[in-house]
Amino acid sequence: MISALGIILVIGQLSSLSVGAMFGSMMVGFFEKTEEFRETYRVSPDTRLMIENINGNIKVIEWSENYVEVYAQKKTNHGQEELDKVRIDVVTDGILHVRTEYLEKEVRASVHYVLRVPDGVVVDLVKTSNGRIDMEGTEGDTEIMTSNGDVDVLDVTGSVRIQTANGKIQVKGKTVVREASTSNGDIRMEIYSVPEGGSTIATSNGSIDLYVDDGLNADLRGATSHGKISTKDLTLQSRLNATAQSATFVTGKVGAGGSLIDLSTSNGDIRLYGLGK
Repeated sequence: MISALGIILVIGQLSSLSVGAMFGSMMVGFFEKTEEFRETYRVSPDTRLMIENINGNIKVIEWSENYVEVYAQKKTNHGQEELDKVRIDVVTDGILHVRTEYLEKEVRASVHYVLRVPDGVVVDLVKTSNGRIDMEGTEGDTEIMTSNGDVDVLDVTGSVRIQTANGKIQVKGKTVVREASTSNGDIRMEIYSVPEGGSTIATSNGSIDLYVDDGLNADLRGATSHGKISTKDLTLQSRLNATAQSATFVTGKVGAGGSLIDLSTSNGDIRLYGLGK
């Protein structure tokens, strides 16, 4: 039987843990410092945009205004002196180039961007080392690169090449995918058309879910080392003419065939779905 004193001691220990956790959370918030950057830039419809970050997220979205808005938030838990080591550099000479510059080698701060761009601006490059990237409604044949973070692309007009080392990739809408690759993460993608040079979709550790438009004509190759390949839609099954197929490999044509969709994962399933018209 537990004594009253034992119950009091247990409650006291739990209370101490709760207070300690709460105090730790408060201290992190107390020491966090932020600094904001917000500027707008008048641009012509054919302006080309590049953004290069070092540590932090990037979001690029289309809006109805006729100028580009660059918003950045610098964050650190190590004091104002760390924020002072970070500079937002924007060059407008022929191309709008937004860049994070660290003034010293080791800086304990991150920068998170939101860029709003008008119709007609061509996004060439979106790059960060550690952070997620979100793109919505933009235009251009865009290189999208992060070392550690998810990538989410929605209704981008043009083609994209996506690379992340550790993160999930999702592409929705009629964006043309030249390449989508990650080392550790799932890939979920809608595909309406394939570029002339083909589309490469690869992950080392993760599954691939491919949603194929009913009107697509393409060659198809899929392979997984430790997983299985399956077709989840009857219409797509009727349009898929496999020349070679097993539980872990498939090659053939979708519809009349065309440019190649090359799917590969080392550890994960490949699942094919129909999108409908």
